Amino acid sequence: MGQRMSVPGDVPRKVVFFIELPEQIPVPHGSTLSRILDIHVPEYEYSVTRIVDRLPYTEVENEKGGLIVSIRFWQPLVPVDNPLSDALDQVIHAILPERLFKDHKRVDHPIPRPTTCRSIVDAVTLLLPADGDARVSKAFDRCLELIGEYGRIYQRSTANPIGPLSYERMPYIIPYITSDLNEPPSWDPGLSLLQLHFNLPSDIITEPVDQETMDKFHTHLHRHVRQDPIPAYVDAMFRARHAFEKVGDYGSAVIHAYIAAEVFLDIVLALLLWEERVEDPESAAIRIFKDRTVRRAKLHFKDRIGGNWSTVGGGAVGRWVTVLGALRHRVVHMGYWPTKDEAAEAIDVMNELTEFVKDRLCARRNSYPLSALLMLGIPGLERRGGWTSKMQRFVDEHKSDPDWIISFADWKTRFDASRPN
Repeated sequence: MGQRMSVPGDVPRKVVFFIELPEQIPVPHGSTLSRILDIHVPEYEYSVTRIVDRLPYTEVENEKGGLIVSIRFWQPLVPVDNPLSDALDQVIHAILPERLFKDHKRVDHPIPRPTTCRSIVDAVTLLLPADGDARVSKAFDRCLELIGEYGRIYQRSTANPIGPLSYERMPYIIPYITSDLNEPPSWDPGLSLLQLHFNLPSDIITEPVDQETMDKFHTHLHRHVRQDPIPAYVDAMFRARHAFEKVGDYGSAVIHAYIAAEVFLDIVLALLLWEERVEDPESAAIRIFKDRTVRRAKLHFKDRIGGNWSTVGGGAVGRWVTVLGALRHRVVHMGYWPTKDEAAEAIDVMNELTEFVKDRLCARRNSYPLSALLMLGIPGLERRGGWTSKMQRFVDEHKSDPDWIISFADWKTRFDASRPN
């Protein structure tokens, strides 16, 4: 397969993507689905469109010249030890003219090998001049949207759960080829490659981490063995990012982003209460958790660490409530499937909230030095200009104190145990 080729951008061209699905959808070999989108393509007006001679799709009456997207499922049997390349090889050779492969010979394996079935989709649409430099990726998006719809319908009809057929779960490289709209078509001289993302297969070895990273690892390990409760929100943040970046499960990404934000706020509030030492953790839990999350935030943070805690408007707290909270509500209670952009914004709002609160902790470090140190660490204070000689003296003067992390962990364990269900 060659590098990505220059695609003429002044006229529409057919494009064919060859896509191995991340898990099998065992519909009959050759099953097809076509759709006419509400995007006008003059070249298709008043025609009975058959997109490509060897790319079979139901012939479509297309009087208004709408943009067609078509997908077809293949179920090739391939050796279990190398299914991807063999499966794509079978499909590509079945579709494209053999003259395109005069220098590419298929290898027949003389020894029989165990076989498995893979689902391959060849997806066809047009590259539109109006999409500019993004015309290949936008054409792929249109095809992937139809594949995702097909997968959800398959899931409903078979009661067989499958993962989201999302961008992030597709192969990181997608072969494609384009042609003009003539019959017979004039094809590119060879295949091109579209790189979707950087989620490399798990069997590709990456470079070992460097010593600086290993030093961070041992720092986190040292806190972990002392049962530090603070990283709980970090783990939730990574679950949100994994769902978004690696799996493309945008609904789960939104839910985990909201969980991360709520866990973070509860941890910070627990830190502040622990450092105040005004009441025992059991009494504090009963008093604090009689209110729901948003009301807790409005009641207990502003007087302690200052800042804008309005739950409306464009501030970090306002966006947490009106953007992330509202979207999470739709996902959880209405079965809404968020878009990729909505999930990305949800994660951005989560990050904005945590950064806002951390900035406030830094600003109030003289009132809550322990909370600032445990949540931000010296590097976090340094990045925010908060590692001052006064903070250094505080650390020096309290070196003989009982371990702060263990002390807070014990306090929060009692605090959480008394939290109303």
